[in-house]
Amino acid sequence: MTTTRVLIAAAFVSVCVSPAAAQVWPAPVPPVPPAPPAAPALTAPAVPPAAPAVPVPPRPPFAFTDIDVPRFILDEHALEEIRENAREIAENMRDFQAFELAQSTPQPAPAPGTYSPGVRLGPLFNGSGDSQYDRGRGYIDRSQYDRAVEAFNQVINGRGDRADAAMYWKAYSLNKLARRPEALTTLSELQKQFAKSPWVDDARRLDAEIRQSSGQAVSADSMDDEDMRLLVLQGLMQNDPDAALPQIEKMIAGPGSVRLKERALFVASRSRSPRGRQVITAAAKGSSNPDLQMSAINYLGRMSGAESSQALEEIYRASNNADVKKRILQALASANASDKLGPIARSEKDPELKRTAIRHLGVSRQADVGETLAAIYNADSSIEVRKAVIEALAQNARNAASVKSLITLSRAEKNKELQTLMVQRLTNMKSPEVTAYMLELLK
Repeated sequence: MTTTRVLIAAAFVSVCVSPAAAQVWPAPVPPVPPAPPAAPALTAPAVPPAAPAVPVPPRPPFAFTDIDVPRFILDEHALEEIRENAREIAENMRDFQAFELAQSTPQPAPAPGTYSPGVRLGPLFNGSGDSQYDRGRGYIDRSQYDRAVEAFNQVINGRGDRADAAMYWKAYSLNKLARRPEALTTLSELQKQFAKSPWVDDARRLDAEIRQSSGQAVSADSMDDEDMRLLVLQGLMQNDPDAALPQIEKMIAGPGSVRLKERALFVASRSRSPRGRQVITAAAKGSSNPDLQMSAINYLGRMSGAESSQALEEIYRASNNADVKKRILQALASANASDKLGPIARSEKDPELKRTAIRHLGVSRQADVGETLAAIYNADSSIEVRKAVIEALAQNARNAASVKSLITLSRAEKNKELQTLMVQRLTNMKSPEVTAYMLELLK
């Protein structure tokens, strides 16, 4: 109890002492030194008379054509990439602030083998192979294929879980750079090293496509067949979505490259019609390509709505792939579907997935998320799960109900480690309820 009382007292002083208290004993004012004697006045030299003003001809009116303005044409896919990058930067800034807060808060060292929630860092901070892989995909979207090859080489050399996908995209980028022999060698190595990979079929199709076009000269500035088809598809979607969606379905099921299918999937995601949602849902459920399935899951999360959330929950329940489930949890969080995240967090048996669902609940904007997290806390006696709930409630501190739930749980908690963690998180919050609870503990 001594540690808890010290924490409460320190926080109470920092919250309750007003700036006016610092004026009780004012600091002594140092004496003002005497002013130096004034310097003798100087006589200014005579100024010659000014020359008569030369009339300035009137300036011609401003014309917009006087400025060479570059004209950029951004399609919806490029704009969505910009929005996604902005969301990622904002998420990483929140992670960095949480990291600084965690570093400044003294915490007991976890026992060996126990769960320590720590701070979830975004892709810009974790330095993982997935970060390099996503960076390489971003370079492809910006047609920076040489930099994409470098990023995918790092993933391949790291021999991570996505090395097979990195080899496919490396070959794709090498082909765009007209380095076809290297691209074919990379595809051959992919099929040898990862014979059972879901990327093998796409690698064979890309291999055949490269061999068929090997006799053609390729210009980096020319628009290839994929870009032309996508341009036509976007125009068709704007003018007649009902006619465009069947073409998108054929394109996704056809022999085109994964990038072509992903862009077609993006065009379908811009449609708010039930048919467009069906196209995205079908790709999210049964896609043979992992990246295509992940993209479809992302688009379902951005579509929001009860139908999309229901589809995501059904895919989650039917899937045995942990990566797919993590992406679905992220999509549900993007859709602010705490009504789906709550049941998943309560019923999930995998500890990591359960904590991931709880963490996503912590960023929910729903008013009842505090009650949902408190119910999970009371229903699960696992220390690791309860710590994850505490962190989620602390992350949701802008919600008054979450603060109230954290205080209620702290009052009832008999485990000193858990109660100390809750008090530590409460000391970073300023509210009348927190102040009253601190005073209650000091009695």
